[in-house]
Amino acid sequence: MKKITIILILILIIGSVSYANEVDNNSIDIYYNDEEINFATEPIIKNNLLMVPMRQFFESFDANVNWINETRHVLAYKGNTFIKLQIDEPISYNNGKKVTLKSPPIIENSRTLVPVEFVAKTFDMNLSWNEDRSRLDIKNKYRDNIYSYLGETFFKKYYLKNEEIEFSLPHSWSKDSDNKYSVSHYGGLQKYELTISRGYLNDLSLDEYILNIQESIQNNNLNQMIFSKISSVEFNDIQFKVMHVSRIEDEDNESKKILYFFEYDGKVYLFNFSYEGEIQNEDAVGLTNLIMNSLRISTLTINREKEHYLEFKKFFELGINLETELYANMDTNNEFTFEGTVTKDSINELQVIVEKNGQRKIFDVPVEEGNFKEKIYTPFGLGKHNITVLYNGDVNKNYNNQSIITLNREDSSVIMQFSVVNLADDNILYLIPSELVTSKDKDLTSAAKIITINQNNSFDEAKSLYKWIFNNISLVEANEITEETLNSNDPVELKDSKEVFDTSQGSKIELNILYTALLRSIDIPARITKRETIDEEIFYQTEIYLNGRWIITDIATEMLTQNNDRYSNTIYYNIYDQNYFEQFQYENSSKIILDY
Repeated sequence: MKKITIILILILIIGSVSYANEVDNNSIDIYYNDEEINFATEPIIKNNLLMVPMRQFFESFDANVNWINETRHVLAYKGNTFIKLQIDEPISYNNGKKVTLKSPPIIENSRTLVPVEFVAKTFDMNLSWNEDRSRLDIKNKYRDNIYSYLGETFFKKYYLKNEEIEFSLPHSWSKDSDNKYSVSHYGGLQKYELTISRGYLNDLSLDEYILNIQESIQNNNLNQMIFSKISSVEFNDIQFKVMHVSRIEDEDNESKKILYFFEYDGKVYLFNFSYEGEIQNEDAVGLTNLIMNSLRISTLTINREKEHYLEFKKFFELGINLETELYANMDTNNEFTFEGTVTKDSINELQVIVEKNGQRKIFDVPVEEGNFKEKIYTPFGLGKHNITVLYNGDVNKNYNNQSIITLNREDSSVIMQFSVVNLADDNILYLIPSELVTSKDKDLTSAAKIITINQNNSFDEAKSLYKWIFNNISLVEANEITEETLNSNDPVELKDSKEVFDTSQGSKIELNILYTALLRSIDIPARITKRETIDEEIFYQTEIYLNGRWIITDIATEMLTQNNDRYSNTIYYNIYDQNYFEQFQYENSSKIILDY
C-alpha cells in the first residue's frame, strides 16, 4: 500500500484541498469510491496542491486518457466531459473553455503528474478529508450510488476496465480479477462464476461467430459439451444472443453455463456464467437475466444529445491550432467562424458537418498555406446543433454516439466534435451560400436589389428576378454532365452563379443556380430540385418559399417553350398546371432536393 508521507496542515477554502508548509508527519491514503489507489509513483505536493500520477489516476475512475508526445498534451474523457492539459502550462481546457490552473501538470522522474483537485472537480467528483485517519476520499457523483436494489437483493456496480460498459452483481459476489467474479453459498453447495471476454467479428455475423466458438469447443472436448440453440433477448436496447451449455464429467458432477453474447463498437463481448451444485436452471436463468438487465453502455460513448466538446488524436496529428474560441454549447446567431492553422503539409481542405434532428449540412473549409477561415452556418433554427469536423472523411457517414476509443483510432477521419446552441429561430438552410450558389457575392446582391427595387413584396420580387433571367441570360446546352457529377461534392463541370451572371449564359441547371443565388441574396429562401420524367428526361426547378409554402418555377422550360423575343408570359412561374406534373414519375416521390 502506497502512502504519502508529507508535512501537512489541511486548508479547506471553498471546498478546495491544499496543504500548508508546516511540519506534521502524517500519512495520506488516497481512496476513490472507497477503494485505495495504490500509486506506482509517490504523489507530491506542488504549490500547496496535491499532484498525482496522471494515467493511474484517470484510469482509476475509468476515464479514457491519451498522451500527445509532440505537444506534451494530456487528454482525458469520460461521460461527455473532456479536459486538455499541457505540461508546465497554466491554461487548461474543460469542454473547450479555458481554465487557469493553480498548479500546471508537470513531469517528475519521468512521470506525468496532474493536480488532483482540478481533475476531480472537472469530472464532478466530491473531495473530502478525514483528518483523524489521514485519508483523502474522492467520490464520483456519477458513481456515489454504486449500490442498487434489484429483485430481492442488493447489487453493486462494476465497470469493465478501459471500456464503456457497466453492470451490477449481487453484493455477495467478489471480484477475483479485472474480468472474473464469483460467489459461493452454503459451504460450496452453490457456486456461480462470471468470466468476461471480448473478441472481433472479422466479417462474421454474430451467429456465425458463436457457432465457430461452439465448433471449436466441441472439437477440443470430445463432444462432452451439450449446446442449446441460440436464442435472442433484449435488455436496455441491447440485443443479446444466449446459449446454454452443459458438461457432465461424471454422474455426480455436472457444470452448466449460460453464455450471453452482444456486439458493440466492432467488438463481441461474452459474459460467461457458470454454475454448479444445488442450483435450479430457472433460478440461474432468473439471476443471470437480472444481471444482464443491469448492463449499460455509456461512460466512454459520446452522447451527442447533450452538450459536448472533444478534440481527437487527428486534431493533434494535423497540428491544428484554433484562432477562434470554440466550446460546448456556445451561443451562435445562425453562424460562427471556424478559423485556425494547420502545420501538417499537403492539407488542402477540411469538412464540417452541421446536424440537428436528422437534418445535416456540409461545409467545405479550404486550407491555404496552412491557414483556414470559414463562416459555418447553423441553419436549422433555434436550438442545439452538433458539429463534426473531418479530414478526408466520408461526409455521408453517421458519426453520432460513437465511442471515443473508435474516434481516436489511427484510421479515424474525425478531428473534433462539439455542440453549439443557435439563438435565432429562423431556419436559414435555403438562404445560406454554397460553392455554386454564391448568394453573398456583392455583384449578385447589388444586381438583385436593383432588379427588384420597384417591387413591394417577396412574390413580385421573385417574379422580377425570374423575368430578368429570361430576358438577359441565354440557355445553352450543357457539357457532358453525368449523374456522378451532379452528386459529387465538387461538381467541377458546373459554373457557379457568378460565372453564369458574368457570361450571361448557362445550362438548365446553371440557370437555376443563378436564380437561386439571386433569390437568397435578398433573403428569399430558395432551393433547386431535380425531377425525372417517365421518359427519363431530367428537369431542374427552383422552389421558392413564399407566404408559408413552396412555389415551383421552371425557368429553363419557360425559355424552351417561349418563342417571343420579348418576354410576356410567366407560364412556369408558380406552376399549377397538372399536365406539367403528370409527366414525372410518381409525382413528388421522383423529386430530389439538391444540396446547393
